[in-house]
Amino acid sequence: MTQVVFTGIAMGAGVEASARSAFDEGFTVTVVSDAVVDGDPERQRASLGHDIPSVGGLATVAEVVADLGKR
Repeated sequence: MTQVVFTGIAMGAGVEASARSAFDEGFTVTVVSDAVVDGDPERQRASLGHDIPSVGGLATVAEVVADLGKR
């Protein structure tokens, strides 16, 4: 396993922390941008717009499903 795909709640805390940890461990990280949420919309925007791109990529559910279909 070389890649981890993240979805979930608490985007600016739990999801982001998990994504950073996976990146630090050498995994390729993808956060599914339309399958995450945070109680603070501004924190979510900052996390998706600035923080996550520094450790991995962003994709939509449709993009992840299409990519899985190619494998």
